[in-house]
Amino acid sequence: MARTIEVDGIEVTVSIEPSRDYEVIECETVLADPDATTAERNRAYYRRNHLLLGEDYDRIMGELRAAHDGELDIATVASFVTRVVAEVVEAKN
Repeated sequence: MARTIEVDGIEVTVSIEPSRDYEVIECETVLADPDATTAERNRAYYRRNHLLLGEDYDRIMGELRAAHDGELDIATVASFVTRVVAEVVEAKN
């Protein structure tokens, strides 16, 4: 069931259940694997973000960039996606 939430003034519709989606969990497993290479972790990170943000990915990245004076660093995206997941989980409960 899709959930629409707002994080940092950006509306996000998440259509998957992050804690139950096979591909998201697969990405999280790679990210947590101490033996994964940097390239494997990077692919898993980008894939997870695309899965979570769905069709709104490009719009959201644009809004994040605009909100940070044209800069879009990894820490900003990581923090945003972490809060999206937390909001989705909280909305579920």
